[in-house]
Amino acid sequence: MSFAPVALAVMALASATAARAQSVESTTANTDGKAPAASASGSRSTNLPPVMVRAQQDRTSTEGTERYNSTQATVGKAAAELKEIPQSISVVTQQRMEDQNLRNVEEVLEQTVGYVSERFDSESASYSSRGFAINNYMIDGVPAPGTAAAWDSVLFDRVELLRGPSALFSGVSSSGGAVNLVRKRPQDTFQARGAVQLGSWSTKRAEVDVTGPLNQAGTILGRLSAAKQEGGTYQSGAQRDRYAIAGSLDFKLAPTTSLLVGAHAQKVDGWLTGGLPSYTTGALLDVPRSTWLGADWNRSEQDEKYVYAELTHRFNDDWRARLHWSGYRNDQATNYLYLPNGQVTPTNGRTSLMLWFNQTRIEQNVLDANLTGSFNALGRKHDVVVGADWRRNTNASTSGRYANYYVQDVYAPDHSAVPYPDRPATARSQSETSQYGLYGQTRLRLADPLTVVLGARVSWYDTQSRNLLPTTGAWTTSQVDHKLSPYAGLTYAFTPQVSGYVSYSDAFTPQTQLAFGGGVIDPIVGKQLEVGIKGEFFDRALTTNAAVYRIREVNRAQADPVNTGFSIAQGEVESKGVELEASGRITKQWNVYAGYAYNENRYVRDTSSGGLPLNALTPHHSVKLWSQYRFNEGLLDGLSVGAGVNAYSSASGGNATTNTHRPGFGVVNAAISYRIDPRWTVALNLNNLTDKVYWQRVYTTGRSNFFGEPRNASVTLRASY
Repeated sequence: MSFAPVALAVMALASATAARAQSVESTTANTDGKAPAASASGSRSTNLPPVMVRAQQDRTSTEGTERYNSTQATVGKAAAELKEIPQSISVVTQQRMEDQNLRNVEEVLEQTVGYVSERFDSESASYSSRGFAINNYMIDGVPAPGTAAAWDSVLFDRVELLRGPSALFSGVSSSGGAVNLVRKRPQDTFQARGAVQLGSWSTKRAEVDVTGPLNQAGTILGRLSAAKQEGGTYQSGAQRDRYAIAGSLDFKLAPTTSLLVGAHAQKVDGWLTGGLPSYTTGALLDVPRSTWLGADWNRSEQDEKYVYAELTHRFNDDWRARLHWSGYRNDQATNYLYLPNGQVTPTNGRTSLMLWFNQTRIEQNVLDANLTGSFNALGRKHDVVVGADWRRNTNASTSGRYANYYVQDVYAPDHSAVPYPDRPATARSQSETSQYGLYGQTRLRLADPLTVVLGARVSWYDTQSRNLLPTTGAWTTSQVDHKLSPYAGLTYAFTPQVSGYVSYSDAFTPQTQLAFGGGVIDPIVGKQLEVGIKGEFFDRALTTNAAVYRIREVNRAQADPVNTGFSIAQGEVESKGVELEASGRITKQWNVYAGYAYNENRYVRDTSSGGLPLNALTPHHSVKLWSQYRFNEGLLDGLSVGAGVNAYSSASGGNATTNTHRPGFGVVNAAISYRIDPRWTVALNLNNLTDKVYWQRVYTTGRSNFFGEPRNASVTLRASY
């Protein structure tokens, strides 16, 4: 699809919708039939009120607030005050995503303190927090597929990031935390926004977002959001194209009953590489940042489709029932020539590459039913959430893997010389996973300053898989019955602005290793104790959080020392650290985000890695800062300037004998924008302002080491009506 027509369509649609919106507003506002009054000078006033996309019924929406903070989150099925959630949580608002030009969920995680990229190739989106992988993604509080980290941010109002174990509302998950993506919802007034963007490496992007009532009674609301992006990367010859589109309809079936239905689709056609090796000494390569290994036909395609329906009924002002269903399908196709493991020397850069190709279909269905409300007892109001959920995932994959397919010189790679593969598949497999559970949580306000939060979940989990090629094998199964996941927390309000908290939470991950005597070993269980202080300042415009935590994962698989070929659940790891975060508005013109994270992690009990780091990719120290100031008077009226820095201490990859070491580094980013008039804004974003040469990620001596992006820029023209 050509980019230019898309860009023109975006701006035309925004303008057309604006005309429609102004017509509706004029008709609604002037019920006496009179024309709107003109200004004394006869000219159009430029002192218009700010555009507010947020609907009155959605107090958690961040659209139109022009703030970097929210005082509520919905990660726990219902909106709750951040200061009453006894766990560390960040909310990345739409204003911050726009100011920092965060175009997908992956970029949001990159700019949030404590989150570390763990990608194995250029197209995967894999992150960790507190030393553990993030595998719990949600949309509006219900489970979403793991590929959600790569979804376009045009689809979402905000991103909520809960740190630490999160089994209560999701069941199987790691100890790293949960990422809740909150959709943009249809609004009760017509609004339209559009943008076109040009950037480094021939990047072009267009986006549009239109919402409003679809009938005069206002009982049917609609929303359409879409983005298309194409362009290269800093690696020579690379190309990555994507589009995302979402539509939703909100039907008011009765005064207290509504039905929300919608769908979104995203397709990504991306060039693919597996990173670079190191020298045999473990030192990182001295090569241009544009260097990569592979073939010019390296490709990764993902075609994702997601549909959902949500029925909500309000019994009264306090009680609400919600029934949710969603279905998801992802068709993946990959052709991939990569370096599996192969160090080089300063004088000999030749290394052998492996061919891997794959076609996969992933499907997921989710049902969630819950009841949320408040009740009065002992003269106080308390909250409760109870519910049940079910999900089923299937995966069917056909692949081929060929070692020593091609030898390439890292100092002079010729990507066009590699023959296109014509090899048969070597593997085919299928898997099915089902999970269901019952969950509940209550928030008991025992005294004016004291709130106790109690919760629990009981989960059932069943998975089976088998190989179909080269031969059909037997089903391998793993099952977990009535696994209890408790949750407990306490918050205490020292002042109306500052509260302290303490909490216990856990998570579990089933294992497939066989135990002697039959069955599989027990699941891994992650247990976290967290203590923190939360604050709300400047009339709740600035929120802060300070947390100290310790996570212990037990039951990790170890080789059975007595029965060869079997395993025992006796491994243990630990992660502990400190996190500090502030986000919001210091003055009406000044938004800030500041975060610091410290983490230590290690194997406590392990037959081969005892005492070593569990995740050496996680730096001990990381800092992420961003500040944006908007001028609203004088010669600089309409101008906005922003700047920030991401800084990390050293990290390493490899093994006990040879490590790949990455020194600490800091990257400076900046932005400047100008509001031409109340409808039009132009912005310039600059990343890696000083053109710092650094390694964003190191994994091991033989592969998957990635440079950080060189200096790059983008210019964006935005329109809002």
